[in-house]
Amino acid sequence: SARVLKLTSNFRSRQEILDNAHRVIIWNHHRIPKTLVSCRGKGGVVNLVICETLEEEINQLAEHLRTTRPGDWAVIARRNDTLTDV
Repeated sequence: SARVLKLTSNFRSRQEILDNAHRVIIWNHHRIPKTLVSCRGKGGVVNLVICETLEEEINQLAEHLRTTRPGDWAVIARRNDTLTDV
């Protein structure tokens, strides 16, 4: 019988990022449930932007990236190939 080892410590992201990612991940019913804990603690900000089209989404993201410092943002995508137009 296989032993399940849950890795719950996250060293990269702030807790707000992990909490929002968890709200998406919990819909995967094949996933083994676990709660991620940030070693960096709280302090992040998550902005949700809803777009009607892929083009609008790309333009919104590109504008945000132009007006903020590198390192102040992250882009999360289910698949890397969805970011090729950005």
